[in-house]
Amino acid sequence: MRRELSWGALPFWASVDHADKVLVVTPCGELDLATAPALEQTVADALADTESTGPIDAVVFDLGGLQFIDVAGARAIQRCEALSRAQGLEFAAANAGRQARFVLELCGLSRYVQPD
Repeated sequence: MRRELSWGALPFWASVDHADKVLVVTPCGELDLATAPALEQTVADALADTESTGPIDAVVFDLGGLQFIDVAGARAIQRCEALSRAQGLEFAAANAGRQARFVLELCGLSRYVQPD
């Protein structure tokens, strides 16, 4: 199952894919103060919609589509992790680009950064 969501004129969209009991969330564009709530709502909705997707064991964020992320975006990812773990799910993030790695490390979220 795949859903693509966009938020009007905001330079942000996210896709949500479900396969093999893994929910893959791919935020794209600019994840910042204006768009972070949309990402959080997308993840909350996807986690609540397991009737149509089936059971989920893990949530994986693919950060490769981010062109920009600020502290609000980093905190949104952290809140999505907390929501996932509160439901007993594994959480991982991958493919953080240079700017995303920099911001995540500044925010003390280096666990989301894979070594090069």
